[in-house]
Amino acid sequence: MTEPYSEFRVRILLFAETRSEAPDTVHALGRRMHALKVAARRTSLGKPYIPGTGCFGYSDCNRMQGYFFSNKKYVGMDLEDSQRPDLRVRQRSLHAVVSRIDLASADFLPLWVAKESSAKAMGIGMRDGLKKLTLLEAPRPLGDSESVFHLGYAGQRMESRVRVLGKHLMAISYLSRYGVPDIRCSLYS
Repeated sequence: MTEPYSEFRVRILLFAETRSEAPDTVHALGRRMHALKVAARRTSLGKPYIPGTGCFGYSDCNRMQGYFFSNKKYVGMDLEDSQRPDLRVRQRSLHAVVSRIDLASADFLPLWVAKESSAKAMGIGMRDGLKKLTLLEAPRPLGDSESVFHLGYAGQRMESRVRVLGKHLMAISYLSRYGVPDIRCSLYS
């Protein structure tokens, strides 16, 4: 996910479970990240933040936790397990809702993580995110395991970079006006 140098930076720490313990009990760094998650303040719509930082966020799903820091304010992250048992049921019940105002089409799960991370970036929550985030054009591949989604919300243009990480999908979303981010990702297992 690393692009040429940019003043817009995103640092991601991923913790994958390899045993039955939760990832934040496996690593000292994971414990510190979990402590930040617990200590973070929240906006009225639940977006976490740490005073004095650009942006802090997290996401977790089956056997993986992710935390990020950015020097820009409107950044969001989502992780999803592509093999979750209820995925087909979710797709049948939610695909029409997720894509009802889209101007292009995309596969359900990548579109879901792009929209969820965008909703988190804007701090609007999924209920409003599903109603108001619009996929503006077909996703553009960036190699074998990553695509860029262009979304619109309230006159703002957003980008969401969706990457396949084994059986997980990870999305990082941000305002397009920030430019191409310098994204660095570290995986701990």
